[in-house]
Order: sequence, then C-alpha cells, then structure tokens
Amino acid sequence: MIFNSIDFLIFFVIVYSLYCLLPFRWQNRMLLVASYIFYGWWDVRFLFLIILSTSFDFSSGLMIKEGRLTNQQRLLPSMVVIMAALAFITIRWEAVELSLHPLKLSIQWGQILPNQLSSWGVLISTLVAVILANCLYPRLTRLNLTTRPKFCLILSVCGNLGLLGFFKYFNFFIGSISSIIQSFGAEPDFVYLHVILPVGISFYTFQSMSYTIDIYRQKLEPTKHFFDFALLVSFFPQLVAGPIERASHLLPQLTKPRHLQFEQSTRGLFLILFGLFKKVAIADSIAKSVNAIYNTRGSVSWADIVLATLLFTAQIYCDFSGYTDIARGVAKILGVELMTNFNLPYFSKTASEFWQRWHISLSTWLRDYLYIPLGGNRKGELRTYINLMITMILGGLWHGARLEFRILGTISRNFTLPVSLSRK
Repeated sequence: MIFNSIDFLIFFVIVYSLYCLLPFRWQNRMLLVASYIFYGWWDVRFLFLIILSTSFDFSSGLMIKEGRLTNQQRLLPSMVVIMAALAFITIRWEAVELSLHPLKLSIQWGQILPNQLSSWGVLISTLVAVILANCLYPRLTRLNLTTRPKFCLILSVCGNLGLLGFFKYFNFFIGSISSIIQSFGAEPDFVYLHVILPVGISFYTFQSMSYTIDIYRQKLEPTKHFFDFALLVSFFPQLVAGPIERASHLLPQLTKPRHLQFEQSTRGLFLILFGLFKKVAIADSIAKSVNAIYNTRGSVSWADIVLATLLFTAQIYCDFSGYTDIARGVAKILGVELMTNFNLPYFSKTASEFWQRWHISLSTWLRDYLYIPLGGNRKGELRTYINLMITMILGGLWHGARLEFRILGTISRNFTLPVSLSRK
C-alpha cells in the first residue's frame, strides 16, 4: 500500500474515523493494528520480522535499564513472536485474497494450511529460539551492573544488524564471491536464497537500535508497555520511507493523550497535498523522460544525457521528499509531529551544507550513533578521515549493496567534514 493510491485513501479515512471516535488507549491499539495492516499489505510475511525485532528490542531495553523482566514482560513478547511465526510464516497466505476496490475477501480454506517443510521449519526454529532466550534470561540477570547493560546492548545491535544484513546483503555477497571464483576459471556451486527484501527494514531497524542505544547512554527511560513500543516501531506514516525517528522524540507523543487541533490538521492536509504534487505531478512525470533516455538502446547525444541527469536530480528529490511530506502530513492529522527530513537541499551554498539538508534523519543518525562514538574529530586529522570514511561507506551501504551506493558513500566523505559530521 503506497500513499498515492486509492487503497491508502480508503484505509486512512477508516483509520481517521475510528481515531476520532475512540478514547486514547484504544486509539493506540487501533493505530497498532492499522500499522500492521498497512505494512502487511505488501507481503503479510514481512510482519513476522518487524514483530521479531520489536520483541527483541523491547526486552533488551528493559534488561539494559532494569536488569530483569516481570513475568508478563517475558511471556508477552515470547507468545507474540510464536503467534507471529504461526500466523504470518506458517499459514499459506496466497490462499487469501483481500482487496479494497472492489471490496472483496476470498479464502480458499482447503489450501490455507502449509504443505511445505520449510514453513514448519520456521515455526520450530522460532520455538527453539524463544526457549533458548528464556533459558538465557536467568544468566543475564546474574551479570554485574557493568557487564549486563553492555552485553544486552551488543545482543540488540548484533541482532538488528544481523537481520538487516542477511535480508539486504546475503545474495549480494554470495554473487560477488561467485564472480571472483568464476574469474579464475572455476564454477562455484553456491546456494542462493530467493529472499524478498522486506519493505522499510532499514528504517525500523535503525529506529529500534537508537532506542536501545539511548537507554544504554541513560538518555531515555525504557517503556514497560510492550504495545506502546510496538507502535513506536511500526507507526505507519513513517514506517516505510522515514524519517528515522528517535524514540526520545516520538515515544512521548505516542504514550500521552493527543488533542486534535484544527490548525495542526490544516497544516497536515497541506503537507499531504504538497507531497502528492511533488510525488505524482513532478517526480512520476519526470521519471518517464529520464527512463526514456537512460534505458534506451539507441544513440543519445551528450545534451540528452546532461538533461536526463539534471531531471533525475529533481525526480529523486521530489519523489523522496514528497513521500516524506505525506508521512509528516498524515502524522500531523493524527496529532503527531515527525521531524523534517529535507530542508531545500538544492538551495545549499556548499556541499557540506547540502548534506545537512538532505535526508536529515539519516545524516544525524549516522553522526550521533556511529561517527561520534568512533571518536569523531577528537583524535587527530588522520583518525577523523578514517571515521568519516567508515561512516559514509556504511551510509552508502544502508541505501543498498550495489556498487553505486558504495561509491556514493565513499566519495561523500570529502564533502561532509566541515559541517555535517564534525561536531565534537
């Protein structure tokens, strides 16, 4: 489900109507269900991953701060993960057809149960993992006050990065190794996993990591309510394409009653319309001309290439910032303020200023959670450039594992030092 679709319009009208009628706590529960419906619209199996990440980081945050979990705090995430594996991975959802226009629900009951060993394997693996985690819990509680928070943070970061790395980069690295071996005249026999990249996994993974890191730094108190944290991770306006919100900014807005205001809703509606104009009228229209030049197999002049490149800069900005504007507008109508992610970057006077204005939530995330912890510019000029290199290459990899993204991250470091990342 994308913002510029009839499906989303119908979806949001229903969500907003219920939102206006329900009391605060039920508003949050409804928003959580709506967020899962929104995310599962692409592929319902994606829901298992976001629930797995949510349960893991919820428990990690409490263990970092409190050192122990109540029975409910242990049981609820465990049961939710197992139920998610059963519902979203084991069941054959291709037997279910749901559409909003026309309104239709069709279920082929005879084909709903799994008939593949791999489906049961995922469920059994989940059960084993949950049992092992609960067996590990008593040992974690016996660790001292210095070791336990650090160990739980390492588990959280490694778990999130492992999940992200597997789905985003596994086949890329296997393909790279295969190409190298073939260059020596050998024929590798690797197993390729045909894994669909989950939508928005980079965004909610970084958001979850910032939550546990901030708790470890004692900048944030963990929430003790599982469903509040689940809503923080899955809040649908910013789930797919950001901005990457900090828990310290978004969580208080989700855990306190919100009062809908006419002025705020008006600004939200303006952002939605402006974002749709940039996304549909500009970006999608320009894309046809750009693709016609970039994808042609015929001859093109240098002027065509220059024009297509200039148009592409407008296309990518209007596409990404337009989507972000819609996300911010939808959240405003619901009484939630999301951070500004683009601030007229093409009006920047310097390259470093450009990176301050472009994808602000990612740039500041990389600065606060990677560049500064590596040492920033506090350990000499050589170490500063090494830290910049690491940060920007990983920033490029965050966008994707293809060669152009690695090049983007590598060359970008030359322009970020003066302003973007150099805060001590």
